[in-house]
Amino acid sequence: MRRDRSGKENVFQRTGAKNNSVGINGYDAYFGTYTTDEVAGTLTTYIEGSVSPENIGSTYVRDVHVEGDELIVRLETTAIDGTPVTRTNTFSRVG
Repeated sequence: MRRDRSGKENVFQRTGAKNNSVGINGYDAYFGTYTTDEVAGTLTTYIEGSVSPENIGSTYVRDVHVEGDELIVRLETTAIDGTPVTRTNTFSRVG
């Protein structure tokens, strides 16, 4: 990770992407509290801190489900041009 973040950003950001946070120079990180709805299969995150200040106060909803030893988190969002995109993160239990 680059230590000096004082320079101007040089990578186009996902500003305006539906249900997605904004990154800085291709890096994205945030934290906050969350709730789950087991019936709906959703994880809702309330952003309290982020590398990008414009994310703070946002709420993001992700579809989640478990298949065997895997937790699958699915994000319906849009590309910069507005094209619908589905992103999937799969977490596997090890050990």
